[in-house]
Amino acid sequence: MNFTSTTTKESSSVLPLSVTITHPSYVVTSASDTCNTTISFITPTDIGGYQVKINAADSVTGQGSNTTLIGKDLYICFTVNESVVIPNINTTLTVDQQCVLLNAGEVDLKATLKESNSNSKPISEAIIYFYINPELDPDGNLTGNNEDNYIGYATTNEDGIATLTFNVNGLGVEDHNLYAEYRGYSNYNPSNDSNTPWH
Repeated sequence: MNFTSTTTKESSSVLPLSVTITHPSYVVTSASDTCNTTISFITPTDIGGYQVKINAADSVTGQGSNTTLIGKDLYICFTVNESVVIPNINTTLTVDQQCVLLNAGEVDLKATLKESNSNSKPISEAIIYFYINPELDPDGNLTGNNEDNYIGYATTNEDGIATLTFNVNGLGVEDHNLYAEYRGYSNYNPSNDSNTPWH
């Protein structure tokens, strides 16, 4: 049994006319109550409703109840919709300012990540990278090699807060710039923040 398929765009007041796309035949070498074949075709690019017309041509002797489909037209209906591009969401990262005593040992460094909109929704499960005294460009972004300034990362909780425990005993008595960076993920844009003095 041969299957031939033709894709047409329906003619109605809702669906405008389009060209007909004809595809090769697909051959089934035997017939029974159930038989499967793969129908593939190029999806039209115009928005609207379509149908794939499949004709079961009589090329072999069929057996079983499905022989009643020989010579019949079968239709598969589908719709091509306009793709919707969801814009990325801007984010705001805020580093908590801290005053740390000399040789205070381990302290919690925090940064909060939220959506930059009227809701200011906290962003959870986001990775925040922390640096101390990194090299920054005039816009406040990392520049150059800052491997020695990187001190670790933390993941934000349900309130959008990332907490990194860091031992400050190696820091001298001076102002230090605590920098945090969110590198973006999925539909969230990256953001960063720094806070000084931090001593």
